[in-house]
Amino acid sequence: MQERGKKLFTAVFERYEQDVELLKRKTHFRSVRLSKCGALIADRIVFDKEIAAKIVGYLTIGEHIAFLADVEFKDIEFQYPHELINKQGKDE
Repeated sequence: MQERGKKLFTAVFERYEQDVELLKRKTHFRSVRLSKCGALIADRIVFDKEIAAKIVGYLTIGEHIAFLADVEFKDIEFQYPHELINKQGKDE
């Protein structure tokens, strides 16, 4: 479910920032798209360590992520698959 003022976006994981601790590194993504219509919003985006720390699990190169965000990419909330993986692990 989308929160008021937020839209669902997708992006492709490109890489982690080099030489930085696991939970304190920036993450780099490409092909940021508006999920509903597939429109390309940005070629590249980098999430700082505070936002990257919200991602559950380790990303592999080329993996797609989905996240809810406002137009300014603030108050980001990551969605499937990482959110579901985390919940499944707790249920088992």
